[in-house]
Amino acid sequence: MILHIISKSPASHSCFDDCIAVCRDNCSLLFIEDGAYASSYLNNELLGELENRNIRLYILQPDIEARGISNKINSHFTAIDDKGFVELVTSHHSSQSWY
Repeated sequence: MILHIISKSPASHSCFDDCIAVCRDNCSLLFIEDGAYASSYLNNELLGELENRNIRLYILQPDIEARGISNKINSHFTAIDDKGFVELVTSHHSSQSWY
C-alpha cells in the first residue's frame, strides 16, 4: 500500500493526473500545500471512482487553513494534522511524492 503525496493543485499542474495513472486500488492520496485545492477542483464522478477503488483521500489541515478553504472541503476528504501525516507515512509500505 502506497501513500501518494500531492503538493500541486490539479487545476494548474499535471501531477494529480500522473499519480492517478499509476495509482493502484487501496492506496492513499494526501494533498498538501497547493494540493489542498484538489478538494474543490475534483468532480464528484472522479471522487466516486476513487472511492470505488478504495483510494482514501486525505488533506493536510494546516494547508487548508493557510489557504482559507476550510468551508470548501469535500466530504470525500479526511482532514489530518501533522501528527496524522506522520501516522499515514508510517502505516504505508512506501510513499511517493508528486510535485
